Amino acid sequence: MRAIIYARLSPTPRGEESKGGNLTQQVELSQALCDRNGWSVVAVIVEKDTSASTKRGAKRSDQWEHVRALVEDGKADAIVSRHYDRMYRTPWDLEDLVDLAEATGVTLAAAQAQGVLDLSTPSGRLAARIGAVVARNETEMRVERQVLGHQRRRESGRPFWSTRPFGFERDGRHREAEAEALR
Repeated sequence: MRAIIYARLSPTPRGEESKGGNLTQQVELSQALCDRNGWSVVAVIVEKDTSASTKRGAKRSDQWEHVRALVEDGKADAIVSRHYDRMYRTPWDLEDLVDLAEATGVTLAAAQAQGVLDLSTPSGRLAARIGAVVARNETEMRVERQVLGHQRRRESGRPFWSTRPFGFERDGRHREAEAEALR
């Protein structure tokens, strides 16, 4: 089987570690899965600071569109990632993958998940759909946590900056060495 390794890091605030792991690790885990299954890797496609989540009907990233094109052109039989949530985060993105699988027979595989998703079977589609709903819920819960965190900071009067602004400390005090340039 000919496989595409797809690795993606979600956008993260500066200085924070991504929950998706690092790209090198994702590729290594995916390569190990391909090696165990005797699959040849025809492409390794990576992207950083992109989201798998899209609004309904929105275009996915250029890198993901490249993955699709390779599959549609018959150059790959499988898409392999660290986890399925690297490939889709919403039910509608999954349905796009289901359509791709029905048209091409592509297989989805994840290095840190149990088994391979066979989107050509009702059971495989069910498992994928459950995963998409769980991933969508996690996205919504993360947004809710972020909104509540911003609200708590605002109510307590604490500033929130993802990076320290020039001339200020993170707690809002002036940084004298830089404050003069602002004056």
